[in-house]
Amino acid sequence: TPIRVEGNKVAVIQREICLNREGVWSSLKSQGRELLAAPMHWELSVNGKMQKLSGNPFPLTCKDNGYSAEGAASAESGSGVVIDSEVQFEYDGFFWSRVSLDNVAGKTVDRLTLVIPLLDSEMPLFHVISNTIRSNPGGRIPGGDGEIWNGSQLKRLVKSIHPQLVPHIWLGGVERGLAWFTDSSFGYRLRKDRNALRLIREKEILRMEIDIINRPVRLRNGHAFTYGIQATPVKPLEKQF
Repeated sequence: TPIRVEGNKVAVIQREICLNREGVWSSLKSQGRELLAAPMHWELSVNGKMQKLSGNPFPLTCKDNGYSAEGAASAESGSGVVIDSEVQFEYDGFFWSRVSLDNVAGKTVDRLTLVIPLLDSEMPLFHVISNTIRSNPGGRIPGGDGEIWNGSQLKRLVKSIHPQLVPHIWLGGVERGLAWFTDSSFGYRLRKDRNALRLIREKEILRMEIDIINRPVRLRNGHAFTYGIQATPVKPLEKQF
């Protein structure tokens, strides 16, 4: 099924997604139901101050007769730091983003966090992968309010990646959900003694916070990292299921 694009909106099998000026998703409808409680956004702190980001709407362009769609977003902070995102969708809804930070030379970046606010009622389950096949928690998301889970609770048997990086997490229900993932810690600047991914429940919102940077760093212009997102289901279930 070819991708359908209209401005900054993309439709793939069973899902409709809208991107915002920060290069992340402002809406996600899976099987016609909205999964986001509010738009995804970046939280950026530079020289000890939280930044407000502004940018311009950007269109997506279909490629290869609807096999993929591409676009580029640019959001600027009050301190002049620019978050540039080169994004791509594949026909099955696979989303990949290469993000670079510009105009950071001479400044201290204290924190960069991707915030994904999800509807708690749509997210009873989760599955997390660290770097071992033996201990990857899955099942019901813990109850309660406030911070209910974080990545420091993962067991890591092999020291092949950063001790706080969470390379894959999926949240959702029996039919619908959302996965976030990365294939490398390259570009991430994380403390070894602080969790880098958190689930926080606030009333009817399940907020996922993913740290890209959580320690003060000086960076070169063009500092880059990558990540991906996949909304589920990817295709309809067969009738016998």
